Amino acid sequence: MGRQNPLVTESSAKSRWPRHLLSVLALGLVAVNAAAFLHVGAMVRWAVDDAHTNPPEELGRLDKLFVLARGVSLPRPTNELTP
Repeated sequence: MGRQNPLVTESSAKSRWPRHLLSVLALGLVAVNAAAFLHVGAMVRWAVDDAHTNPPEELGRLDKLFVLARGVSLPRPTNELTP
């Protein structure tokens, strides 16, 4: 039989899981906030060219993932009517 490490006991190993769970939850919260930051940045800035994001029905799976990751592209509205 192998010798057990006296510094790592069963109770100390059990007490680590809350810390790991808290770390995973904090990392998830940071990831959601980063995605929200990218979406807000995409929504408050006009697209450089006249391209806009297609409706979700017209997007493929990879395109939908790209839009989820980077946000939508909104072209600057133009007023073609004279007052």
